[in-house]
Amino acid sequence: MNKEFILSNLKEASEELQRTIRDIETDPASFEFDELGAYDIAMRHLYYHLNTAWNAKKTSGEQVKNARDFDFHKWAQYPLDLEIL
Repeated sequence: MNKEFILSNLKEASEELQRTIRDIETDPASFEFDELGAYDIAMRHLYYHLNTAWNAKKTSGEQVKNARDFDFHKWAQYPLDLEIL
């Protein structure tokens, strides 16, 4: 398990979530909720990092270091092995 990679992605997700909440609370009128608006982009970024933290949890540091676009795309997909409670 690559805890450093997991932690990095969780921190990125947390920062995005905090930024999105702050932006909506600060100026809700200017926050775009349409497709490819600020909300859409923020949520895509958030899920990218959450999904990567989950899907790449068993990768080694070497695997992350040598990862290609295909690997990052695969890691970013919604987890098929995660049951929603």
